[in-house]
Amino acid sequence: MVNIIQQLPNLIAYLNTPKGQIFSGQASWFDPWDINVYVTAITHGQTGHLLLQNLYTTAPHLSSLFYPLYTFAGYLFPKINPYLLFHILAILAGIGLLMTLWWILKIFIPAIKNRLLGIFIITLGGGFGWLTQNFIDAADTSITGFTFHSSFQRAHEGIGMSLYFIALISFYLFTKVTKNDVKKKYKLWIVSLTALLALTFFYPYYLISYLAILGVYILINKNKLNRKKCLLALGTIGAISTMLTFLYFKHLQSTGFASITTQNLDAVSLIPLLIGYGLFILFFAIHLAQKRKPLPPSHTMLLLSWIGVSLVMAYLPLGFARFYLRGLFLPLTILMILIIKSLKNTSLIQLTIFFSIILFPLSQGYIFSQRISAIKDNNPWFYYSQDIRDGFEFLKNEPSGEQPEGGILATYVLGNHLPIHTHKPVYFGHLIQTPNATEKLVLINQFYKGEMDENQTKKWLKDNNILWVVVGPNEKKLEKIEGLLELEFENKTIQIYRVL
Repeated sequence: MVNIIQQLPNLIAYLNTPKGQIFSGQASWFDPWDINVYVTAITHGQTGHLLLQNLYTTAPHLSSLFYPLYTFAGYLFPKINPYLLFHILAILAGIGLLMTLWWILKIFIPAIKNRLLGIFIITLGGGFGWLTQNFIDAADTSITGFTFHSSFQRAHEGIGMSLYFIALISFYLFTKVTKNDVKKKYKLWIVSLTALLALTFFYPYYLISYLAILGVYILINKNKLNRKKCLLALGTIGAISTMLTFLYFKHLQSTGFASITTQNLDAVSLIPLLIGYGLFILFFAIHLAQKRKPLPPSHTMLLLSWIGVSLVMAYLPLGFARFYLRGLFLPLTILMILIIKSLKNTSLIQLTIFFSIILFPLSQGYIFSQRISAIKDNNPWFYYSQDIRDGFEFLKNEPSGEQPEGGILATYVLGNHLPIHTHKPVYFGHLIQTPNATEKLVLINQFYKGEMDENQTKKWLKDNNILWVVVGPNEKKLEKIEGLLELEFENKTIQIYRVL
């Protein structure tokens, strides 16, 4: 069901492509520019490369083991439309994520009907973003990864979250196995370590979260738990994973993806955060004061450690700190259902379940409706003209050598699309994957406005390996081209110049 909801707007957008337009391959709500980056990795694999070149920079650099899921998929299936392959991968990863979530819910929640409620809230849940969207951008409707929406949209996120959950819960089960069952403890330890090592190639920064959550859980657990042995087992996993994480970060920093390791995203503001988790906050405020049976102490300690540590880490002075909120709907939902089960008032239980089914999906419903509305608005990320497509084909067929030669200059929208369709690098095309993106955006504006003199322009184009200059719907018509650029392609919408 969740995969159908996720993919249906893409199909509707394709079937309703306006006359004279071409469907890009996606109808995304969160960060369509990121989707193009992932599809570019697929197309790079389809050209026979397993290691990825950063086609969002024209600077010389080494290839990298980055987005291996997409490059390998492209390498194995070179003839499939890259957007279609991206969506197929997302569906398959989504099925795997659902299986992982079901396994985890079974550990905490034995009753099938309660697990079904949990799956429903986790996969389709949101906060009050649908209610405040006209005056406040709530986290659940404006921030990628805050809910599980993007985990079912992007295969690498679905797989990454599955690995994270498996690593975390396997070690939790390790702490609960009796000391006599050595074989089972060893298996759980191996599973946790293996999942965490694999996670390095998706989200290496979750190693910190993994260690912090489980470390806090072990330290606050007053039940039958050998803290020293558990901390030693956890520390051993941490040491092994840290070595691989360090090596992978060093690898990325020596390639064209060094800017990824230093990305700096703003922390989530408090009000949008509270609105995004608003339904959980409302639920806990109402139900914690009610008469109820005691909650399972071990489960409660892990869930509270998970929630508390993640919220604290989301505000650390780290550029990727907001990502520690990703997946938090899982422990919040489990804790909520455990509380529902413990209530003594049957009427209150039924009322809570009823309103949960009604209210939790409303933000996802809002996102779905906005994706459909954007189809009617001829969204530039969803569609481009045949003229633009002809320009893509011209550049694709023009020989210009291997990277770093043959770079293309354009503004953001076209720059973001160009690597997919031309297999050539762009000077600027993504705010994170393009190194020094903010500085480059300023220079692009100066160039298209004619604010550089001839000598500056010539040196700038040469120093940045720019061979092609694109003037499309979002680029200002060039004023100074004599002696620098030669018009090679032109139609009603786009002009393409070769740098002399």
